[in-house]
Amino acid sequence: MVEYPERSIVTLPDAYLTAIGRVCVQWGMLEQTCEKALHKFGGLDIDDWRPPVFTAHMTWPQRMNILETMIDGLQEAYPHLARYRSQVAPALHKAQAGRNRIIHAFWGYEEETGTAQILSLTARGKLKARIDPVTVSQINSVADDIGLATMLLWKLLIQKR
Repeated sequence: MVEYPERSIVTLPDAYLTAIGRVCVQWGMLEQTCEKALHKFGGLDIDDWRPPVFTAHMTWPQRMNILETMIDGLQEAYPHLARYRSQVAPALHKAQAGRNRIIHAFWGYEEETGTAQILSLTARGKLKARIDPVTVSQINSVADDIGLATMLLWKLLIQKR
């Protein structure tokens, strides 16, 4: 009879886990900044406890749609918001794609080669699978992209260049 462990075991080295954790924490900072932007552009007091009641459980695409709509409506009165389409939105989309690639992947590690790999699946009309090697540096780059998107959105929020 085969005995099975009572829990699954993560086999990734700590450097990978630290980098993945950095992506998660950076993403949380971006989500918080996005919530503040939605509240401010929505004309709400960003320090009031009530606005997060509306945004706390929104999906990222919902937040992006609302943010883009608000900025479109406010752009005439606040010309600095024109930077959203050219700078901020592309950075937000890149951050989302990188985060999803890291967070929604099935991870594996080959000790003999020292290679981490991610398995990605999509099922839009046809099941597609990909296995890609991933380095700690690539994961950290995703965290950096998320950090850049956060600062670009924050600067737009506080009207800084």
